[in-house]
Amino acid sequence: MLREFFEKYQIGDAAVAAGVSGGADSLALLFQLDAFLRPQGRRVIALTVDHGLRPESRDEAEYVAKLAAERQIEHHILIWEGEKPEKGIEEAARTARYGLLCGWCRDNGVGTLAVAHHLLDQAETFFMRLQRGSGLNGLCGMAPLSEKNGVRLIRPFLQVHPERLKEFLREHGVSWAEDPSNRCDDYLRVRVRKFLPQLAAALDITPERIADTMSVLARSRDCLEEQAAQFVDRHVRWYEKAGFSVSRSAGSGAGVSPASEAVVAAAVVDGVAAVTMVADGVAVVAASVVAAVGIADASVADGVAAVAAASVVAAVGIADASGVFVIVSTVVFADCGGISPLSGSMRRMRWRIWRPSQRNSTTSPGCRA
Repeated sequence: MLREFFEKYQIGDAAVAAGVSGGADSLALLFQLDAFLRPQGRRVIALTVDHGLRPESRDEAEYVAKLAAERQIEHHILIWEGEKPEKGIEEAARTARYGLLCGWCRDNGVGTLAVAHHLLDQAETFFMRLQRGSGLNGLCGMAPLSEKNGVRLIRPFLQVHPERLKEFLREHGVSWAEDPSNRCDDYLRVRVRKFLPQLAAALDITPERIADTMSVLARSRDCLEEQAAQFVDRHVRWYEKAGFSVSRSAGSGAGVSPASEAVVAAAVVDGVAAVTMVADGVAVVAASVVAAVGIADASVADGVAAVAAASVVAAVGIADASGVFVIVSTVVFADCGGISPLSGSMRRMRWRIWRPSQRNSTTSPGCRA
């Protein structure tokens, strides 16, 4: 299983870190990674985060250290220090955990971090995101491979039922810790976990079927992202150290006049508080590094609208007032000539769509006709 995963995603690192809590899933991950990598002259490094939220957390971390030492696996305990929030502790702990794990990897030149999320975790994630109103990207669930805090994050067990992982440990005579928070109904994930067997019994909607549906959604997302990439290739012109533009023919290399193309400058420069577009009352404001756009008047000049801001060398051409203003992260550009982006993402960046006739509306990632 691990061999197929590593070959599929072309993971050839000499060392792979693994987040190991002391629970069954992460211990199974650690031992299986060690069995897979060691014969190849590669190694796994175990990282345990002590959140300090339970009296037994240190003992659990030391238990992982003991198991790792018995197998000559490098192990490090990372401690979440400082005050803990009274509310939102689950999310805060998750953020702190990944911050510590990824920080250690970056500091020590380890590019890949493995975590032990499994089939039930994926099914629980689906319902948690459904409850929160997630769209297509959210309902695809956790990705087997992603990037987090500058580190490649892999989840090789997403198609594996946790009972298989526990059976693996039983066969090797390894015991594991049980986190009492996994039984606490205060957490949404726990309530969803208890609901899944009822759903399977009453409607035959099993975790496996949910995972299959998530895979279908992921293929749909990938299709949309491919269409978005094709749109970028065909209609976006990139300017070295300046920005980019969007037009019908930008990707073709043909000459495009300012009347048909909106040239956009990178409007993010340290210390710049605002950028003001000077043309018939149209104002564009970029607050620090978070782009926020206010369009005071939909009418613009037929020519080029100049951008004036301290420390910013930029010129923006806007030819058609009916165009759609788009904010991609901190870069602003205009869709002139009625070109319609096919997806709500461009190279994994969130789009916010602004129409002159609907100046206060935004759209979340998704397809727009």
